[in-house]
Amino acid sequence: MGRRRRTRESRPRSEPPRGRRRAAARFGGPVVTPLPEPARAAASSVRPAVRAPAGKGAPASVRGASIGPGQLRDGSSFRKQADMTLLVLLVQVALPLTLLAWIAVYPAGSLAGFVFQAAGVASFLYALARVSQWAVPVWWLPWVYGALWLIVVGLWTPRIVRAGARLLPEGAWGWAGLALSSALLIAGAWYGARAIAARSLPPVEVVDIANPFGPGDYLVGHGGSNRLMNGHLRTLDPEVARFRPWRGQSYAVDFFGLGPWGLRASGWRPADPAAYAIFGAELRAPCAGRVVAAEGARPDFEVPNEDPVNRLGNHVILRCGTAEIVLAHMRQGSVTVAAGDAVAVGDRLGEVGNSGASTEPHLHIHAQRPAREGAPPISGAPLALRIDGRFLVRGDRLSGAQE
Repeated sequence: MGRRRRTRESRPRSEPPRGRRRAAARFGGPVVTPLPEPARAAASSVRPAVRAPAGKGAPASVRGASIGPGQLRDGSSFRKQADMTLLVLLVQVALPLTLLAWIAVYPAGSLAGFVFQAAGVASFLYALARVSQWAVPVWWLPWVYGALWLIVVGLWTPRIVRAGARLLPEGAWGWAGLALSSALLIAGAWYGARAIAARSLPPVEVVDIANPFGPGDYLVGHGGSNRLMNGHLRTLDPEVARFRPWRGQSYAVDFFGLGPWGLRASGWRPADPAAYAIFGAELRAPCAGRVVAAEGARPDFEVPNEDPVNRLGNHVILRCGTAEIVLAHMRQGSVTVAAGDAVAVGDRLGEVGNSGASTEPHLHIHAQRPAREGAPPISGAPLALRIDGRFLVRGDRLSGAQE
């Protein structure tokens, strides 16, 4: 790749780890894979931020502030998070346990009824495992549900066969159970198929980059090629005017951190951003290029406060070849590069924070074409990302680069 160039404004940086130097040969600039057809029109929505200096253990908190330039939206965020907590408990905890209890305590009395009951519950649990965000409660909980299903079905199957159960259900309750099982089977199959389909590359160009993380383990919260798995895709609608300034982020990937026991935080939803595993995680340049924008002075907010005006918060935008790579919601005071700096693969960029329109610490990363002159910085045409050769979808895990 040759000797690294340093512009007049560049700051000294330490050499990348040895493994990163090898990666530079591959990711000297992002590999853009064009499609035979033109890319779809898209739209985008990230979020930029504001704040006063705050260190890792001292997040800014402005409660009850009205919405305005550089101000926080607070009350509605707390209500929304309370609603989401209730939804998680109902859908991702109570509902799976209820279905498992149903098959364990009230197995169908006929062969057809039991087969459909077992298959319906399995199908629904699989779809739930693929579609839901499992950063909360914990990413491995669907595996526990799967193990419980195997135990229950394994215990009941030989008993029902030995008992010589009739083939078809009898009575209204028997047929009602079969109908419910069939509905679960169909719903699970449909949502499961949509989750699998999200692994297909979208009809846009694809940018290959290196892993942007330092050491650690990370979970994809949003990612994939359909709206079921990637909430950013709602911004592909060109008819919605408020999405147009953010259209570049339509195929973005959001990451949470995984700490001890696979938990994303020390607590259910602690207010202190430093309690989250990803807060302070090292970020490195995923491609060789030049910094076109960098900001590092905006505050990290207490959860779930956010800045709906400065949506990107602290961020770095890299120009690598013909594409731009955007890393958003970085930690205040951690950004180590400035506009005009040349970077090599593996150069330190900063740390993950909770600045901008971020209701809890996470990394937002996306690829786009450069925006038109005078247009908002992330309004360029959206591109898809492959990280270390993987097109990541919700629920995937990624290990950071080792030293």
